[in-house]
Amino acid sequence: MASMPHSSTSPLKLLKAQNSFLRSPNLPPHFDIVDLLTIDISNLVNSKISSVTHLYINTNESLKYLNKVLNQLPNKPQALIIDIFCTQVFEACKDVILNIPVFTASTRLLALSLFLPQLERDVEGEFVDLPHLVQVPDCEPIEIKDLLDQIKNRDVSFRRR
Repeated sequence: MASMPHSSTSPLKLLKAQNSFLRSPNLPPHFDIVDLLTIDISNLVNSKISSVTHLYINTNESLKYLNKVLNQLPNKPQALIIDIFCTQVFEACKDVILNIPVFTASTRLLALSLFLPQLERDVEGEFVDLPHLVQVPDCEPIEIKDLLDQIKNRDVSFRRR
């Protein structure tokens, strides 16, 4: 049986990095973060459930209040970016998100996507040829091999459409 490579980055470190990015002054203007409410789910979980099940229950219960939170915002959301674990948002907020684009992304991919226009201005040539890691503000450096193929090679014709 092959074992999965073990990451030296702890979940707590990743959470701190994610929170640092989401609170960063480097985010574009009018990019507002809406935190899910913290819900007491102690009556719904026990020590025998998996962490994924715990995450699902926590997210599901928190999303029950997201519709109300979004409706109370001073400005209607123009887009919604959700974590891959929050796809329940489609059902929970269907009347609010009916006419806006919804994106599912990891925080790291989101950070890279927001930084990409600046990176394209700063880097001459192909990203695949960079001799160093890609440094995205408020994130750990990204190895070139970990970039999406569409980002590594700027000559790909569909990138310029």
